Amino acid sequence: AVVKLIFSAFYNYFIINGTLDAQGAADKIYFTSLKDDSVGGDTNGDGAASSPSSVDWQGITFGSGSVGTFTNTIIRYAGAHTGFNGCDCALVNLGGSITLAGTQIANTYGKGIRQSSGSLTVVNSEINGNGIGFWSEGGTSRISQSSIHDNSSYGVLNTGPTVPVVQNNWWGSPSGPFHPTLNPSGTGNRVSDDVDFIPFLTSDPLQ
Repeated sequence: AVVKLIFSAFYNYFIINGTLDAQGAADKIYFTSLKDDSVGGDTNGDGAASSPSSVDWQGITFGSGSVGTFTNTIIRYAGAHTGFNGCDCALVNLGGSITLAGTQIANTYGKGIRQSSGSLTVVNSEINGNGIGFWSEGGTSRISQSSIHDNSSYGVLNTGPTVPVVQNNWWGSPSGPFHPTLNPSGTGNRVSDDVDFIPFLTSDPLQ
């Protein structure tokens, strides 16, 4: 399944107040830009005249009590900023229960994942090429056996009262993520204070 969206006056995004079950089996599920010709062909029919970018559509937001399950799924080229979720993000949790496995969040202008409240579990997934990979404001979150790398600002940023557990992940370097006091020699993606990231992996579990 390939779902393509593009930012326009009609605003392209998903707001989930029930259940979104995106479980790819033999083939992946894609949520991507209308300009992304690498999957589903040249959908907008302009040949090579356009190419996808990190603000082409707005992302997926989960409301309170909602449920989201993603397996073998790729979400990319989101992050167009509008007021509907207050975030230039690919995936936003505003009180739902979200699980990602074998899923990639990539090429988002702002934040790959915004965890505001509710619960989030991520395993065997990749968060890369975003501004901030994962932003925690609250709720409970656990990320493990995943690859968090090449996010331009932070791999994980916590600004909330709870501590996200992000142990046993790859951060783009065998030396682990950079933190000025807990791991100052780390050359991987940066982590903020109040992030439980030790132990970390010294090789990419997805390779």
